Amino acid sequence: MNEEDLVVLVERFIDCKAALFGDRRPTEVTCGYYFTRQNNLNFIRLHGLQPEQMAPGICEQGRGVHFGDGIYTSRNPEAFQGSCSDSVGLLVAIVKGKETNVTGPEPPIPDVDTVVGNMVIPKTEDSEQLGQAFQNFGNVGLLVAILKGNERNVRNAEPPNPAINTVIGNKVFPKTEGHGSGRNLDDKKTYNDEVVLRTSSQCLPLFSFSMRRYTYDNGQNKDWDNIWTCHERLQGVLDRFFNEGRTLSVHRQRN
Repeated sequence: MNEEDLVVLVERFIDCKAALFGDRRPTEVTCGYYFTRQNNLNFIRLHGLQPEQMAPGICEQGRGVHFGDGIYTSRNPEAFQGSCSDSVGLLVAIVKGKETNVTGPEPPIPDVDTVVGNMVIPKTEDSEQLGQAFQNFGNVGLLVAILKGNERNVRNAEPPNPAINTVIGNKVFPKTEGHGSGRNLDDKKTYNDEVVLRTSSQCLPLFSFSMRRYTYDNGQNKDWDNIWTCHERLQGVLDRFFNEGRTLSVHRQRN
């Protein structure tokens, strides 16, 4: 990334933080993780991280935009590590603003074999999509025969609430009593939280690391301690320059 592009992204991030402060919203800056593929890094260097509908296929983690459009990040480096050999992780600075927790996926319906949904256009009489709708979600297409059985149409995700800057969702553990902001539950229930930032200016990419080195080997994770050490030190830098010198606690979630 050249100096000019970096300055643009940093200024955009600072402006976002100032706007949140002006609206009396939380402005703490913390570290997060974002996963993509190597060939997407040039786009990210030029434009920063973008919501999924503006740059489909860029984020490995957020495919399907289950919790609505946005930039899908996580609090820990291990929960959403990519499965592809060219996957890369990014350590990013995020400012969440006003956040909300949303429910997890609906439980399976016993008498339904197929669910038809649309995250872009809500359920209507004419919501059929063309074959090219998901061409950006991979570089190989398969033409397949399907047997749908009893199908059901579901509505689109709730439309974005302009009062909310960040949505936190969890596909593994749905929202339960006490599963709100600032909750103090065991790591197992929050390990797979997805922190979905609604705008590009809420996120500042800092540096990348190859996932090939950090994937699991015979059931044992490798070198994650090094990444977490970087996370802790980087949070200290963010505290100094973005959090007015306040020291934010850093907790490593484990599954």
